Amino acid sequence: MAGRKMGKEMSVMELVDNEISLVDWAKLKCGCSASAAHLPANLYRFFRAQTREEALNTGITEHVFTQYFPHEPAPSVASVLMAGLASDIPLAARVESLDLLLGLVDNEDADVSDACVDIAREGLWGLYAEVVANRSPALVAYAYQILQVIDPGERLHALKASGKLSLPSHLRD
Repeated sequence: MAGRKMGKEMSVMELVDNEISLVDWAKLKCGCSASAAHLPANLYRFFRAQTREEALNTGITEHVFTQYFPHEPAPSVASVLMAGLASDIPLAARVESLDLLLGLVDNEDADVSDACVDIAREGLWGLYAEVVANRSPALVAYAYQILQVIDPGERLHALKASGKLSLPSHLRD
């Protein structure tokens, strides 16, 4: 790959850049009733958030779904979230990404939810890595809940039964 940096020299947001470039955001109707052309800038701010408040102030959640009903850009945003989670983003952005992804895979619109589940399944092992890494209780909880939706079978049950997970009390039963 001529002209591209390799290894750690590569931008940590390169995966996000790539996913964003695959979408014609202007053709999607946002939750704010305008085109979704403004979402890439909001997503970049979202991924740079150092605190939960900074992430929430980007308004991404409201642009993607309202009261458990997703808007048109939801599957595209799910793909960008998975790219962000595969990148080195701040802990607060990672937690909020998983929170938003949980809402996208488990919502009131079966078609959108199914599309987002398919997208999340493509990053299945990254979600398992979040659960096992135990970097924060919120990361473990959100990643585990996403896995309950996208991979509820024997693999997840065996991992839970191993006793090696640090699940919050409401997820232990």
